[in-house]
Amino acid sequence: MKIRNIIGIGVIAIGLLGNSVSVSATSISDLKKQESAAQEKVSAANTDITKSLTSINDEYAKVDKLNQEVSDKENKIGSQDKSIEDEQAQLNTRIENAKDRLRSLQVNDSSSKMVTAVLEAKNAGDFINRVYAVSVLQSADNKTMQDVTANIKDMQEAKAKLEVEQKALKSKQAEAKQETEKMDKQLVALKGTLGDAKSELDKVKKAKDEELSKEAREKKAKEDAKAAAEEKKADAKATKNIESTDQKASNDTSGKTTKKTLQMEATAYSTNAPGMGTHGSYGLSLLSNPQQIAVDPTVIPLGTVVWVSGYGVAVAGDTGTAIKGNRIDVHFLSNERCFAWGRKTVTVKVLD
Repeated sequence: MKIRNIIGIGVIAIGLLGNSVSVSATSISDLKKQESAAQEKVSAANTDITKSLTSINDEYAKVDKLNQEVSDKENKIGSQDKSIEDEQAQLNTRIENAKDRLRSLQVNDSSSKMVTAVLEAKNAGDFINRVYAVSVLQSADNKTMQDVTANIKDMQEAKAKLEVEQKALKSKQAEAKQETEKMDKQLVALKGTLGDAKSELDKVKKAKDEELSKEAREKKAKEDAKAAAEEKKADAKATKNIESTDQKASNDTSGKTTKKTLQMEATAYSTNAPGMGTHGSYGLSLLSNPQQIAVDPTVIPLGTVVWVSGYGVAVAGDTGTAIKGNRIDVHFLSNERCFAWGRKTVTVKVLD
């Protein structure tokens, strides 16, 4: 069975060799170049993504800083609004107080009393002092209200400046946000480029591996075909040797008496086959006495000398579980001889 498998493998190998298409070294070389180029694309995409991520992080840091500045300006504007509100309330209170005093002067005729006080001055210097005192009393509230009004105006101007600054910051904030959105889109595109580059690399690697595998198969097919050719050559040589041995053995048995002649099916085995021993069932060494056959002892007793067509004179020195009835197994020292023998019908003569 093992010999037949070897024959089958040899036939298949020859078939593969005949139908194969050679892969030139240039093809493999081109695939390796493509793989290198694809790998460079992957590396370049990774580098671009790293740079893009750095830029995006910087831009987001810029946005965070602008957001904080805008928030600070809003807090300052809110604080300024509160100060303006407080100053306005103070001004309103002073205006109401001034109105109350004017109404009091009208009701109590205080104005004529003030005039009388001025006219009762004892001399010019006293007159001037009294007029100045009245003037100071009248203008005190006016001065205070003017100061508050000026303060409110200053605060409003400061608020307006803060609002201008806030507007500029918000403009920068919007620009920075647009830039980050643009960078995010670029990053998505770069990731797509990386994915395409990796896909291309995988395809080239797969194609290269397939070509290398194909090349290996073709190489093995050539080796198998060569081995099959060598085995075929050895088979022809072995067949020639067998025919020569058969003729010689036939001549050697011409003087012997044949007890019986049998037509039997013969296969071959060798001590070189895995698991085979070196001695047959009859006790003879298969190495020093290779010309032995395995028999069914009920048909041909062990120790019987026989002549087998195509094999020659041999001793029935072995048995086998598959050797039953009109079947024998002829022994050879090499697997090649077994290969050459195969399976055939032979004539077996039982000699004296």
